[in-house]
Amino acid sequence: MFKVVSFNLFNFIEPPSAYYDFENIYSHQQWQKKCGWICDYLAAHQPDIIGFQEVFSPDALKALLAPLGYQYFAALDEPSLISDYVYQSPVVAIASKYPIIESALVTPDATLFPLMGIANDFSFSRKPLRAKIALAEFGECECYVVHLKSKRSGMGVDTLAESGMQGGADLMARQALGSWASNMQRGSEAALLFNEITKQRTETQLPVILMGDFNDTLQSTALEAFRANGKRVFRNDIIDPSLRLLNDKMLADAFAEFSLFDTYELFQTRKN
Repeated sequence: MFKVVSFNLFNFIEPPSAYYDFENIYSHQQWQKKCGWICDYLAAHQPDIIGFQEVFSPDALKALLAPLGYQYFAALDEPSLISDYVYQSPVVAIASKYPIIESALVTPDATLFPLMGIANDFSFSRKPLRAKIALAEFGECECYVVHLKSKRSGMGVDTLAESGMQGGADLMARQALGSWASNMQRGSEAALLFNEITKQRTETQLPVILMGDFNDTLQSTALEAFRANGKRVFRNDIIDPSLRLLNDKMLADAFAEFSLFDTYELFQTRKN
């Protein structure tokens, strides 16, 4: 048995660096308190694998975790330097008490962009991380850490300078457009990520754990791709001739092999 945790660190950045604005610098006391709270939480709950979000200082996080028994750590992306010591675009990371034998950033398949009606320069708002971990008595497992696009408006003054309206009408229009832009980004990220997870699983046949900050409920339209197992499939849509020959039960089993399931729902089912 092993424990897996997803942990948003909420701007984990070692001073004197700052996040987003020069005024956002932790004092020595604040930094020590933040690090202490993280250590206390991990000591109390003892997770074996942790997927982190909002990491500005990967090296500091790695050093913090090592004495707690997390010998294996991966953070392959870097935050963006705005100016001087000010950073934006935090990254994801993963720490494990079991060996991480392979890690890589997930890249979306650009050939799908025009088919999905998204821009050719599309990219994940934060690059997802994949880590292959060798679990004792379980074997190898592919762990994905993500931080999908937030619900914050995707259209600011700089992207929609003149709406032709003023006051409340202007604000409401911007909010409606910006919210949908964020939903489209988040939904595209979910669909493209699921595609990469499925391709990887087809190649390796390894079990998959997906963890992270999805910035939405799992029942939302934006995260529909992660619930592909719950979708009705019409036989006329099936191209593979071998799948066409399967009865409904066998077809459901074939889909389940590549489906993602909510761990809380699995826990509730087991408990009941």
